[in-house]
Amino acid sequence: MSANILKRLGIFFGYTGYMCGRYRRRSTKEKIAELFEVEHGLEELEIEPEDDIAPGSVQPVVYFSPEGERGMAPMRWGFRLPDRFL
Repeated sequence: MSANILKRLGIFFGYTGYMCGRYRRRSTKEKIAELFEVEHGLEELEIEPEDDIAPGSVQPVVYFSPEGERGMAPMRWGFRLPDRFL
């Protein structure tokens, strides 16, 4: 495929200057907790379904506590770029 066709399909190779990694969350915190068997952290978490979640936003994350239990907490979603790219 040519590069133009790939761009139209939303497939990019290398750095293009476009933001990537957006997603949609349709589930409520209760559905997420049931699916991932979350045991704590739901009481203080307020989330609603979102259509355009981008890197850098605060989102619910399922994690393992030191005791081995699954919890859910708000965390900044994304990754940190190496300093050489900033």
